[in-house]
Amino acid sequence: MTAKTYNLSDFSLIKSSISEFADSVNISELSLAFMPYYLMQLFNDLQLDEIYDCITDTQFTSSVVNAVRGHDAGVDAIYIDDEEKRPTIHIFSFKYTDKFEKINNNFPSSELTNLKMFITELM
Repeated sequence: MTAKTYNLSDFSLIKSSISEFADSVNISELSLAFMPYYLMQLFNDLQLDEIYDCITDTQFTSSVVNAVRGHDAGVDAIYIDDEEKRPTIHIFSFKYTDKFEKINNNFPSSELTNLKMFITELM
């Protein structure tokens, strides 16, 4: 299986969709709008307030929902799907760029360390 190669047209379409979404929900920064936008695409049966409840990112919660929560430890959202007999826990760490030249950058290894520490503490 080969990785999909994205082009400027793909990037522009996604950025435009996120921008429209950001305007519709009054989020001023595209990097913050990306999180609920993506979650709504993935879990289309959730309402916006349920999506916001899933997001744990410190900057998002303080800027968008005006809530003060602890440090997010690199985990930007958690969603527990308990519709099935055995619940599924989805853990997200989002990275967003508004520059096409950066879309192929690697996921920072420090973020993987943060996620590992979070999961270790969770267990």
